[in-house]
Amino acid sequence: ALADFNTLIGTLPDKYFFHMPSWIVSRQFYSTVMQKLMYAAGGNTAENIQSATGASFMGYPVNFTSKMPADSAGNCAALFGAFAAGCMVGDRDDISVAASEDFAFDEDVTTVRVLSRYDINVHDAGANGAIVGLYLAAS
Repeated sequence: ALADFNTLIGTLPDKYFFHMPSWIVSRQFYSTVMQKLMYAAGGNTAENIQSATGASFMGYPVNFTSKMPADSAGNCAALFGAFAAGCMVGDRDDISVAASEDFAFDEDVTTVRVLSRYDINVHDAGANGAIVGLYLAAS
């Protein structure tokens, strides 16, 4: 219900609203739950329904990932928060670049390989953290 999303936004501490909070959901959840709630809210025009300015919900941008569960019952269906304030990305190794003119020589192709290793640390999630989640009841 829309009230559940309102409650979730309300659990994010005030200090994180200065860090441009956003949503992270799967495309399926956005289409079947969030958009359904938006269209049922009334007051929409054809212009704002087909607007191509980017996905948003309740005034906050929506980011999509295939890593969120498609079937959300009993799982975390949506994340909301200031991800830049609650996560860190660190280089684990230098970027290495290698090129070869020998591989695919018969096709006149030069191949390039670039390797990068990084790690993501979510350090401020949950109650009073920069990232909060919406869990749906199991059916």
